[in-house]
Amino acid sequence: MSSTRKGKAKLRTASDVISRLRWSVDASIDFGSDRVIIGYDDRINGPMEKPVDDFVSACKGGDIPEHRILYFRRSANPPSENGPDDIGDIVWDRLARRDIIFGSGHGASCPAAPDTLLAARTAICTMRRLEEEREMRRRLKEKERARRMRKRANINIEQVGLTNSNGCNATAVKTTERFAWKPIPSYVFSSQTGRWEEQVAGAGGDTNAESSTCDKREFSCVTWNVLFDLYDRGIVGDEMNHQSETNSGRWKALCSVLQKEGSDIICLQEVTPNFLDILANEDWVKNDYTLTAAPSAAATVDPCGVLLLWHKHALKALSRNCGVFGCSDGGRNRSVAAALVNQQVPLADNHPILVGVAHLPADRASQSGGLYQEKGLSRYIARRRELCAIVGQIERMEMHVSRSTEGTCRATPIIAGDFNCGDEELLDGSFSGIAAGRVAKFQDVWGHCGSSHGMTFDPSCNPRAARSSTLVGKEQNPRRIDRIYVAGGTKAPLTLYSANLVGQTSPPALPPSDHFGVKVIFRREDSSSKNMRGTGYMMMHSWAAASSPSPDFLLAFTFYGQDILALKDEHNSTSSCAAPHLTLLHGFAEISHGCEGLVDRAIRDAVAVAGCTPNAPPLLTFSLDVFEHRASASLVAIPDDRSSGGSWLRRFHGALSKIFCLCQEQERHNQNGWNPHVKLGSFGSSVAARAALSMWEATNKWPTDGRIIQLQHVDVLQRGNDGRFRTIRTIPLTNITPFRGIRCFSSDTCSLLESVSKGASELVSIASAQIGHACRAAATELFDGLLGVEVIVEPFGSTRLGVALPPLSDIDLVAKIEVPQTDAESNTTTPPFQPTQFLERVGSELQKMMPRVKCRIRPAGRDSFPILTMRNLIRNSSIDLALCQKRNGQAIGPGSKNALLAIEDADYILEAIGECGLGMLGVEVYRKSLRTLKCWAHNRYVYGANMGYLGGGGWAVFLGRIMIDLIQNESAFSDIRALSRGEDDAAFLVSYITLMFFIQASRWDWSDAVTINSEFARDQKSLSETNSDADADGANHMVTLTVLSPCSGGNFGGTSTMSTKAAIGEELRRAAIIAQGVDFRNRSAHILALNAIVSLSSTREFIESYSHILALEVSYERAMVAKPAHLKAWGCSRIITLLVDVERRLGATSGIRLRPEVLQLKKDWQAETALPMEQNSGFLWLFGLSNLEDLAPVITRLEPGFNSDAQRAFAELISNPRGGGGGETLECGRNHASSPAVRCKFHVLESEDASACLVL
Repeated sequence: MSSTRKGKAKLRTASDVISRLRWSVDASIDFGSDRVIIGYDDRINGPMEKPVDDFVSACKGGDIPEHRILYFRRSANPPSENGPDDIGDIVWDRLARRDIIFGSGHGASCPAAPDTLLAARTAICTMRRLEEEREMRRRLKEKERARRMRKRANINIEQVGLTNSNGCNATAVKTTERFAWKPIPSYVFSSQTGRWEEQVAGAGGDTNAESSTCDKREFSCVTWNVLFDLYDRGIVGDEMNHQSETNSGRWKALCSVLQKEGSDIICLQEVTPNFLDILANEDWVKNDYTLTAAPSAAATVDPCGVLLLWHKHALKALSRNCGVFGCSDGGRNRSVAAALVNQQVPLADNHPILVGVAHLPADRASQSGGLYQEKGLSRYIARRRELCAIVGQIERMEMHVSRSTEGTCRATPIIAGDFNCGDEELLDGSFSGIAAGRVAKFQDVWGHCGSSHGMTFDPSCNPRAARSSTLVGKEQNPRRIDRIYVAGGTKAPLTLYSANLVGQTSPPALPPSDHFGVKVIFRREDSSSKNMRGTGYMMMHSWAAASSPSPDFLLAFTFYGQDILALKDEHNSTSSCAAPHLTLLHGFAEISHGCEGLVDRAIRDAVAVAGCTPNAPPLLTFSLDVFEHRASASLVAIPDDRSSGGSWLRRFHGALSKIFCLCQEQERHNQNGWNPHVKLGSFGSSVAARAALSMWEATNKWPTDGRIIQLQHVDVLQRGNDGRFRTIRTIPLTNITPFRGIRCFSSDTCSLLESVSKGASELVSIASAQIGHACRAAATELFDGLLGVEVIVEPFGSTRLGVALPPLSDIDLVAKIEVPQTDAESNTTTPPFQPTQFLERVGSELQKMMPRVKCRIRPAGRDSFPILTMRNLIRNSSIDLALCQKRNGQAIGPGSKNALLAIEDADYILEAIGECGLGMLGVEVYRKSLRTLKCWAHNRYVYGANMGYLGGGGWAVFLGRIMIDLIQNESAFSDIRALSRGEDDAAFLVSYITLMFFIQASRWDWSDAVTINSEFARDQKSLSETNSDADADGANHMVTLTVLSPCSGGNFGGTSTMSTKAAIGEELRRAAIIAQGVDFRNRSAHILALNAIVSLSSTREFIESYSHILALEVSYERAMVAKPAHLKAWGCSRIITLLVDVERRLGATSGIRLRPEVLQLKKDWQAETALPMEQNSGFLWLFGLSNLEDLAPVITRLEPGFNSDAQRAFAELISNPRGGGGGETLECGRNHASSPAVRCKFHVLESEDASACLVL
């Protein structure tokens, strides 16, 4: 018995189908190859499509093998017009074996396979995305080409503005800031002067006025585009009645409509100075409203702009720091935002209204081809950018309100204006922070309570709109482009009541504008309602959710380790980023001016969601792999997803993707989504890349079991004009507590100081890696690539001790360079180089990596040792870098030697504390006690070596000496052990050691040197003779404090005088009196005693404790002094000389005291000064005096000498203000504009007068 096997129906091949479509003349096929599309599987992008006419077979050089063709589909329309759901008809399907062309396989009756239909839809979307990306790249190239052409032609496009036809001069402003928000004044009409005058922030109108609307339950807001006449002059005249109409008449009619509406907030767009004049002269505006511009101050509406009005008897601007803001972009005024509050309600119980007035760019007649058509895309992106900037500013204002009220009140954000776009943009997710409500929960008011269609630009019923030039050659469809958006949800203090259009007229009358306005009425909820109160921000991350991605921004982890940098520089030197990086989001959000803080907050919140442990950054294990490309290969390091660090990385990226929901460009490019990796090398083929991988593992450049790297910070990088990415912002992963000093001591103070210090150490490790990379680059350039040059960057001083408290003290680093010998026979080394030259190159390299960093080189010490000072690398603190080139164990010079010895000093102190009996517990107690002691010295004005007091090193040695004595004292040590218990040892020991320090230090015999190393103990007289300082006249002052460093033997009290010694002793005795009254068995008494000791002494208290104040003022003309920081440093260097002269003249050291902090003129002190303060600034040093006798001769003798020294010292810093040559210098003795450039002046004031000069 035989059986037959039924096989698959044979399907004609794809090449047969292509040949039939191209060459067949069969009448049964009613479509040609021009209407058929090939669907194929691409190895990188997945399903893609190509027209049959463009297909080239693989045997003829094509890149699509026949076995990758999935289907043929017939399109009813041209492919560019098809949507994702309109795939046409599948005429050949490999999976379903469907064939309409030949009838082979299962024939034409067989339906297409679901996987084929899904692949067709995916292919359509992929082709659209690739087309948009190609278009975007083409536009970027055009912009770059245009930028180069403008540069060649020496034309600055930023100086080109609109032509003003309103009678005012439109002066263009040169600026590079994009969407920069700056405070602007508001104006109220004064009935006394008859003029519009600037209003003080936070002040309101007369709340008792008859027109007050404070008690109304309803609140209204109007937005209206008033139609300027800069372009469309034809739509101003009344062509229907053949009458001439002037702008003044039309604008007066518009003002009448606004008066009739009587809204609390009025948002106007396209306002010109002429219209502002008419509006500001209306009686109802003068009596009842506050304006953001005035006829005498119309810069924000010149040549046109937006105007915000609010009822002055009901509302007022919140405060000076959070009041009214204006947004400028490239010199043009774009938007206005304001925080308004009810006049009669305290802020804690108030419900602020945050208003943003928008006028987004419009599509002109030549840009009417659709959303993604030619020239329309740029306006679409411009609208998205500007709207995102407004959302960000409102979010910042809401954060300020929440901080001011400690989260007890909620604000109502409102964005109103002319959006110049319809639902096709606002609902597609592009403005997700506005319309989609993913984060901000904004609502379109009209969609909730509008009574009609709400078309605000309707040519069918508005003759002015029909004549608009934007409708030339277009279908005149009505659009709803004027809108009001409100955020807040169910907990908003205002609920929507009604909405209607404004400015509609009956024929034959013309409406006053081509737009209809929108009016919304809200109802106020009961202020005692619980649902209106709560903590947190309603708009949290709304800017991030609405921000537009840009290929010029990158969010990544960067790695500055020396070993990984060496591998990258060896095989990937042409990378667009200076350091190896693991990309998180690319492109990242386009950061506009002022949004940096929002980026920081969003990333820190993502870190919190991912679960990063404070002060314990995650660890990742990286293994090597090879990524193959079409014509090249990359050697990459891939993190292990199975480890805890790998899972944290995935959670962190997921949190970032939810916050920055539009920044998904990287995921769209990769078929498998986000693929984290660090690119280390580029190679021409995969064989070369795998050979390098094997070599790295064989030579142990990369461990075979993976390399563990700690993630410390996230960097935001921006592409520069040269195409290279540079870091513009660094956000640490650990919780860094901002430190601004402590006013009192509590049970949480030690934990706070420890958190600040550990956070500072974390930041220092990040900065050290970045500085180390810059130092290695500078050394390589300096020594012409000499092999074997090593650079090590180490901290010293307070940072090395682990007690850094920025900005209380700077961060000190030292760079040690090991230069190899170049000639073994002669034993000679490379020629010496100047440290200044090296530091200049380090600063240049740092600014290449991070343009925000500010660097300057300054002299330090008696030998003027060069120091590189860097700011903005670590927030709220500066970093000082000293260079030490070690050759056969020798340093470069005296300053270099002292820096190296400072490293040994810190290590010696910690080692001595650890060996005194408590081990690591003792080191922990010492660090916490030293932090408390530094805060005490700072609060009581006895901190600062440059001002004659003890600095951080002096107090560290003093505390270490007394702590060692206490612990080595058997009776005292037994008492400590008896009183402490278990886990509370550290907390108790800190308070005990600190209080005992004040008791023992107040009894110290200063004839004995304070030192931890007994080898440097010497008598006071010998040390004073060795370390005495000379003043300007050559006289010496006796050193009164002897605090010796344990290794170098240098004296930390070398700048002390009799009065500073007396001040330190006075404060120690004050603290000792409090400490001696403490019952050490009562633990709570420790905290109360330390609170009384560490309490802050304000400048006013310092002044009022003396009968007279001697003030040294050093003022300068800003236009002539280029480096004010040098002027401040010079004043500090001369202040000790002045103090010694006053001591000698008065002879009573107990009645003299120098305040170690420097005040700034105008900012901290307002008084009659040596130079006119309108154009000048300066610094001030204060001395407290109890005895004024014989002081006048001292001032008479010192003031001329101080002036001559200042003029001589700063001759090179005074530039010619009249132009000509930027490098020309002037002689300091001359007067320019009847005043010298630098002037020193002494003021003797009674304490009451001095206190009145302080700026609160």
